[in-house]
Amino acid sequence: MRVWNALNGETLTVYKSYHGAVRAAAWSSVDMQIASAGNDLSVRIWDALGGADYFVYSQNSQPVVTLSWSPDGMMIVSGSLDGTVQVWQAG
Repeated sequence: MRVWNALNGETLTVYKSYHGAVRAAAWSSVDMQIASAGNDLSVRIWDALGGADYFVYSQNSQPVVTLSWSPDGMMIVSGSLDGTVQVWQAG
């Protein structure tokens, strides 16, 4: 997964913790955090520009395919191929 400047295409950060596809990503509307989900069944919370993942949520039995932050940036909702929608505290 990579963060890039939409105006000029310059890569700002590359995240390399996944083995396989990244299925979903979402920015926090409050601070510089990104949530992402991959084939490894986890959702990771990242420092958007520093690239460090500092929280991993892994309560699904199938990959997460959609993510969204709450308006206050405190919670995330995730939808998985295991048929569940989970709401959880972000970090």
